[in-house]
Amino acid sequence: MNLLHGELMPVNFLCGELIINYRHQKAEAREPGFKRSFVRIIVSHDGVVLWIPVTKYEVQCFPNTTFFPFDIQICSLILGSEIYNIRHMDMNFVKRPIPSWNIDEHPLWKVERITTEKILNKCAGCDVPYVNLKINFHFTRHATVPFYTFLLPCFLLSSLSLVLFLLPSDFADKVTLGFGLFMAFFVLLLYLVSVLPPSQELPYFGIYLCFNLAILTLSTFLNVLVVNLANSHARSKIAKPLRAIVFDFFAPILCLKDMVKKSRSQYLIAEENSFQLSINNYCSLPKIQNQGEVDKEHLCEDDLPESLSPRSDYQQIEADIANIRRIASDYTKKLSEAESEKKVLDEWKRLAMVLNCLFFVCYLFLFGGSLIAYFLLAYIK
Repeated sequence: MNLLHGELMPVNFLCGELIINYRHQKAEAREPGFKRSFVRIIVSHDGVVLWIPVTKYEVQCFPNTTFFPFDIQICSLILGSEIYNIRHMDMNFVKRPIPSWNIDEHPLWKVERITTEKILNKCAGCDVPYVNLKINFHFTRHATVPFYTFLLPCFLLSSLSLVLFLLPSDFADKVTLGFGLFMAFFVLLLYLVSVLPPSQELPYFGIYLCFNLAILTLSTFLNVLVVNLANSHARSKIAKPLRAIVFDFFAPILCLKDMVKKSRSQYLIAEENSFQLSINNYCSLPKIQNQGEVDKEHLCEDDLPESLSPRSDYQQIEADIANIRRIASDYTKKLSEAESEKKVLDEWKRLAMVLNCLFFVCYLFLFGGSLIAYFLLAYIK
């Protein structure tokens, strides 16, 4: 049959399926019901054949979600012949680059560019290569929806985690807030897993979420420790090495040295005043001589009676004074123990406050560093 220039006819009438799509063929082998495509050709008088596919190709691509939601996907079409090598049939693109004006827009993806390349493949035992034409479609994801549904809630929850350390150290509801934030991060992670397509690569955003979960778990544990230190009443004195590390090393770095010194000076002044009062108000008991007379040297001026009583009266007075001294001594001892316990408790509270500030600074640096690292990895590809 003679072919006129520019005449269209089915491709199988000329040479069957001379050019195939390798990705399409693999999909057809895996799925028997995969839709086959048909093409048409334009034959020129000099033997040049223009191959024009007139149907849509269904190609399975495996996305790389490492940089989600700022990822760039590349989907390729490979066209070639399994029968004729380059000596019998050579293939080239009519236009380079391929225009993208006739590509339908997608609400989630945008075709940035289309690149083409000619590949010469040599099979085993063949000296002459086979020609393959590869078309690469570069897609970028519209990041508006993922930003407002994933990134922004995650950043807000991460910044809300800083509130755990800004609350007072003896605020017990800090632990409840920590568990609530942990559940929010976990639900966000489950939603991310349900939305992302199956992939071998773990996205950096998923790593960021897992990192925030780990940091939030650690911060909740540290807040439990701080609340326990601030609210526990049965405490021994802080060990000297721990006191030196927290009060002498970390407190000046965190600008809390003046607060620690002020709290210490209050107890030092109170101890000096109590000691001074005990000296000024001290008065010895009267001593009774062997003849029943009272030693006047050990009596205060206000306690000297005008006339001395018999010996029995002074023994009764001495017994009453001894009881009063014993009761006063017990009361003073209880006050001293209560003051000592309060001092130890306040010291543990100061320790909890310094540790709470230290954990806040560490969490702030970790949060800022992870956020900067994520955006750097997402944009510098």
